Amino acid sequence: MSTTTRLLFGALLPLVAACSNAAAAPPSVTAASVDPALSREKAIAAVAAIPETGTDCRVIGLVGEPIAAPHVDNDALQQTIGLTHLVVFADGSQPERRLEGTTLATVIGKKPTGELLTDHNMAFSEGSLRTHNDIVPVQPTADKCIVTSHVTVSFKDGTGAFAGLSGTGVGDASLDFCGGVGRAVVYARVCKAK
Repeated sequence: MSTTTRLLFGALLPLVAACSNAAAAPPSVTAASVDPALSREKAIAAVAAIPETGTDCRVIGLVGEPIAAPHVDNDALQQTIGLTHLVVFADGSQPERRLEGTTLATVIGKKPTGELLTDHNMAFSEGSLRTHNDIVPVQPTADKCIVTSHVTVSFKDGTGAFAGLSGTGVGDASLDFCGGVGRAVVYARVCKAK
């Protein structure tokens, strides 16, 4: 190995190690970075009518920043992807947990009454959550790119810390299908099956 090569590797190795460690560390969520919509009071009020359907139930809140993302192979497939803030609210036996992750949403169909059906895959450092057949009634706005919706979310399953959880959520979303950042706020009650 030449002296130049050794010097180059010697200079780059600390940089590569630092980048690897930074990439491996989960994102830090501070009180300042938490959206005010993610309050325990708002979440409890929103899920008051959603019954507990199992054991080990948890109330969660999510704020997403969806961006329309065209599918690489299918231009007709509508998807969004974006940063998601999740709070698993404390319930006496578990402390409150705040996580940041990414959500991919896909329009999978349409109900005969016109509402869109969507699936969501949410990935966090502690595990993932999946939804299926979420009901999204689309309301146009004065801006031809932006639609709003009051959504019903059907949590199907999860992995890691969310393994075995399913349930129902409700929320409001604003989506920009011309490329801008949207906003979605969802509150849910998820439980493990009895």
